[in-house]
Amino acid sequence: MENSPSTLIKNLAFSGKDYDQIIGVLEENKPGFSETSIELAKNKIDDHIVAFQLASQEKSKGLNQLIMGSALLIIGATITIFSYLSDKDSYILAYGAILGGAWIAKEGYKVYRMPIEDLVPRRRGLLKR
Repeated sequence: MENSPSTLIKNLAFSGKDYDQIIGVLEENKPGFSETSIELAKNKIDDHIVAFQLASQEKSKGLNQLIMGSALLIIGATITIFSYLSDKDSYILAYGAILGGAWIAKEGYKVYRMPIEDLVPRRRGLLKR
C-alpha cells in the first residue's frame, strides 16, 4: 500500500504542496493507479492539506512556547543576578520565574521537535492511521 495514491497525496500534502500541485502529480502518475483509487484519493486531498496546516500550527505553538519559556527564564535569572550584584544586604531569588520558564521552554521544545505527522489532530473517522 506504500505506492497507493492515498499515500502519495498524504506525502505531498505534508511536504507543503497545494491542491493543484497534488492533482498535477497524481495525473502524472495516473497510469500506475486504478481510476477508483485515484478518485478516492482526490476526495481526501483537502483533508490531508487541512491536517498538515493544523499540524504546522501546533508546531508553531511549540516554538512560541519555547521562546516564551526561555524569555521568562532569562528574566528570572537577570533579576536574580542584578539583585545579587547590588550593594544591598539581601537579594531577590526569582526561582519561580527561573523554574517556570525552564519547564515551559522544555514543554515547548518537546512539541517543536516532534515529527509533523505526529502533531496531526485526531478526529473520529478522519485520517485514521
